[in-house]
This record gives sequence, structure tokens and C-alpha cells, in this order.
Amino acid sequence: MVGVKFDLPALLASNSPWETIGGLLAAAFGVKLIGSLVFRLAFGWRETFAAGTLLSARLAQMGRKVRTMTELPVGENGNAPSRAQLSECLRKAGIEQAQTVIAMADTDEDNLQICRVAREVHAVRKLLAWVRDPAYNARFRAADVRIVNPAYAKLLPFPAF
Repeated sequence: MVGVKFDLPALLASNSPWETIGGLLAAAFGVKLIGSLVFRLAFGWRETFAAGTLLSARLAQMGRKVRTMTELPVGENGNAPSRAQLSECLRKAGIEQAQTVIAMADTDEDNLQICRVAREVHAVRKLLAWVRDPAYNARFRAADVRIVNPAYAKLLPFPAF
């Protein structure tokens, strides 16, 4: 947790310090491993947790701060969000400091919209998106977005940034 002052004497003086410490440790590991569940679509549990742990450790070594946006805003009448709504949501997630945006929303159309707003409004240069339907590949390539799909993992090497 960035920006939080850890006060050990106050923690130990509380009624249940060991429960709190256990909860904090579980949350710290959970946050690192939840993101790795996307690997489960293509790999077994052992490889999934190994990949998540290694990815998290490698990003930390590289000095990268990882921010997540867990929900897209909802547009009027349940439609897709407007560019302004999406831009505000990305801003709240900390896009101003982002060097790279990885879009992994539920639909390819949402991922494409996230990438377009990230590039056109917030000037993020490096964009990756999980593309489920190969019919969308040309649209993402035209927008200069790198495509990620676990089905392609065994076929193509992943390009370095």
C-alpha cells in the first residue's frame, strides 16, 4: 500500500494484532495473484501461480507501479461509456503517470475504446489489449495496439518493449 504509514506499536497494542497481520499478508499476496488468473485460461494452476508471482516480482524489480481499474463506467441506458466518462475513470486510476496501458475488459469493443482514449486523450504510447475475437485484430493493429491472446502464446513470441 503506497502512502500508508505502518505503525507497528499501534498494531501490536490492538486487540487482535495477529488476525490483522494475517489479513494484511493475505491481502498482499491476493492482490499479486488475482491478476495472474488470466493465465489460467491457457495453463494449469501451477503455471498460473508461478507466472503471477514472477510477473509481480519482475514488475516490482523494474520499478513499475501497477494500477488497476476494475470497473468500466456505465453509459446512459446501460450503453458503453462515453469518451469523457472513460477518460475520467482512467484519470482516477492514475493514467497520468502511465507508460503502458493494458486493456483486459470483457469485450473487444471496450478494450479498443480504452486504448483509443488512452492514446488520443492521455497520450499513452504503449498499448496492449486482450483480443478475444480474431476479427478485431485488424482494428487493434490499425490503432497501433499490441494484441495479447493466450491462444497465440504458443504460436508467436511476445515482442519486447
